[in-house]
Amino acid sequence: MAETPGSTSASLSWLRPEVASLKNVLDDFVERDCIPAEASYARHLESRHGADRWKIDAVPPCLEELKQKAKDLGLWNLFIPPHLVSKIPDPDLAPSIPLSYREYGILCESLGRSPHIAPEACNSSAPDTYAIIRSVEELFVSVSSCCIHSPTHHLSFLISCAAATWKFCSNSVRSSNVATI
Repeated sequence: MAETPGSTSASLSWLRPEVASLKNVLDDFVERDCIPAEASYARHLESRHGADRWKIDAVPPCLEELKQKAKDLGLWNLFIPPHLVSKIPDPDLAPSIPLSYREYGILCESLGRSPHIAPEACNSSAPDTYAIIRSVEELFVSVSSCCIHSPTHHLSFLISCAAATWKFCSNSVRSSNVATI
């Protein structure tokens, strides 16, 4: 019997057809691109320690190539939930298919097969994803309740807040030295 979202026998791993197709693309990307890049990634980082780990040249070139490929494949920013997609100022930053948290969790299993590369290549690395979602949700509620009448001012304010949030998240990760774990 085929499982459907409304049936009592539907499993937690059931995916809408378009999400199942996206998962296949993600699985192929992780298997064919991310996992083979792990050795190159590790070689690039092995001589970078402490403050050297956070310099711009510490980012392995393979990672930048994988980020572009993930964007091209529609695998970018998959963590952004449907209720926040319309709040994104640049449509190119929106996920190709807005996912429920459950669907995103299932796709995270695929990302976890290459834990150092795949999440970052798809811009879905923890803990930033949660921090960004919560910040955008809280900021949107705050902004909606204040007196910003112009859409341009509203957008400028949101972008400024998002930039501040990103800076905070980046500094938090740097200070906790997560990269050495």
